[in-house]
Amino acid sequence: MKKRVSLILSIFFVMTLNVFGVCDHNAQKLVEVYDEVVGCENNRIVWRDGTTMLYDDGKKKTYQELLDSADIEDMFAMSYPVGVDSYAPPRYNFDPGRIRNQAFFKKLYGDTKGEVKKSLTTIEWMPRVTSNIIEVTTKNRVDVQFGKVSQALERLPAKFQKYVTDIVGAFYWRTIAGTNQLSLHSFGVAIDINLKYTTYWRWDAHYRYINQIPKEIVEIFEKYGFVWGGKWYHYDTMHFEYRPELLSSSLSTKQNDLEQQIGQMLMVGFYGTQAPKGSQICRDIEQYDIGGVILFDYNPINSQQPKNISSKTQLRQLTAQLQACSPRHDLLISVDQEGGLVQRLKSKYGFYGKFPKASEVVQNDTNTIRTIYQKMSKELHDVGINFDLAPVVDLAINPHNRVINTHGRSFGDDGDKVGKYALIFIDAMHKNDVLTSLKHFPGHGSSLGDTHKGYVDVTTLWHKKELEPYAYVIKKNRADTIMVAHLFNATIDRQYPASLSYKTIAGILRDKMHYDGVVITDDLQMGAIVQQFGLQEVMRHAINASVDILLFGNQLDPRYIVSPKKLVDSVMMLVKNKKIEKETIQKAVSRIQKLKKRIF
Repeated sequence: MKKRVSLILSIFFVMTLNVFGVCDHNAQKLVEVYDEVVGCENNRIVWRDGTTMLYDDGKKKTYQELLDSADIEDMFAMSYPVGVDSYAPPRYNFDPGRIRNQAFFKKLYGDTKGEVKKSLTTIEWMPRVTSNIIEVTTKNRVDVQFGKVSQALERLPAKFQKYVTDIVGAFYWRTIAGTNQLSLHSFGVAIDINLKYTTYWRWDAHYRYINQIPKEIVEIFEKYGFVWGGKWYHYDTMHFEYRPELLSSSLSTKQNDLEQQIGQMLMVGFYGTQAPKGSQICRDIEQYDIGGVILFDYNPINSQQPKNISSKTQLRQLTAQLQACSPRHDLLISVDQEGGLVQRLKSKYGFYGKFPKASEVVQNDTNTIRTIYQKMSKELHDVGINFDLAPVVDLAINPHNRVINTHGRSFGDDGDKVGKYALIFIDAMHKNDVLTSLKHFPGHGSSLGDTHKGYVDVTTLWHKKELEPYAYVIKKNRADTIMVAHLFNATIDRQYPASLSYKTIAGILRDKMHYDGVVITDDLQMGAIVQQFGLQEVMRHAINASVDILLFGNQLDPRYIVSPKKLVDSVMMLVKNKKIEKETIQKAVSRIQKLKKRIF
């Protein structure tokens, strides 16, 4: 009898855990902000290396238990406040951010001091006004975020500098006083600023919340993913730690509107050199929360008038207007800027316009190549462009190729070398917060035809070695996005071109090559697509193949201009008819959101 009761209780306990233990929108935030977290399934966080970790143990905890033995879900037990009303003295035991699951952070940054130190780097802290050097981790691009904070603080008026120049330090392996929990300083993701102007509850003989840190400083840290100990009841006003999950807006919670989730998956072209409030493109961005736009200089309707680009001043104004239309000001603004034949920012518009093509770039040494592409990225950044649809990583293996080889768009015919040049390009773009796209997967270098004009079959021409540059960059975890071409290859998929092919994208790129980042299509209005497939068929197969961003440039043929409304309505109908699952869209949006966190 006792055994039966015990068994029943055990079953009840497991069922109780299952009731409480679910992957919720907060688990999705972890996926959005941390590169090593790739999902949450069956109440377990899934890591990039395939291991899993319990998310929610289902237990109700006291305040002290939350501090001592929090599960991952408990880290969200208290909502971190932001905005003008978030600076009042915190209420009793309100400590958003002090609740940490130590195992989670050890998995993210390193289990031991030695492991953490392997990923540390040094950065100059506010070098224009002080000489501090701090050690921080490179994991999850935390060093990049520290750098952005440093640069933003330097731009503040001089009266703010005293609070943030004489800092205490960043990396320091230690436990938190009075606990057995490691401080986040142990992982190189926290910083303490000037002690002279700060207070710490343990150092005060009597509890007295006093704050001298200006909100302008706090807001800069928060913008780049750091929470502040001054918003804790157990105050620590010198302390900031990288906890972007507590600041994530999370599309899973804010965008219940399916139309806006679909909108995030769209990158569209439009006509106009301005985008004021009330313009069609601005209304579309606002209504559907469009994820990105693509800009062109050439106007196919009227070659005497620019489509989107006419001068530096005009373009800077246009991108600012477009960004102002975006509900969260996180619009991806893209161009094709490779160098050589393909560069939208031309000399006649006041830009440099003389960047060499890839086949010429490789004649230089590494430092020169880096300088060339950093100059390119700065020019893009200075006019508000944050996404360059480059570099080309197609191999120059077919001397008769009229799309890549004859125009010198390839870095060469060796996969690893092309991958190395691509990394230089990517790193140069990242210096100025410009995202990139490896193209044209699974390899356009062997082709003879042009997908702009029509159907291109590479079945007998394509080589597996064309995957090597992608594999090289993916292995280095540096691919922002990968652009898929409209090439047909019967050895991979007998029905669909790569951009619509589940076997190519989900099968090869994601499953075999282990790429879990953003996939973008080449322009879906190219002849290879519009001559073979209808719009709903394109949307259905691309999304189900694991495409995240659907590119409609409205550039190639004035007869095929398509509105964001038509695109959104098309996908909505497919969802209604159960041709596309909502979960598929949500996964795509999650990947897009994680990408955007790198620059916004």
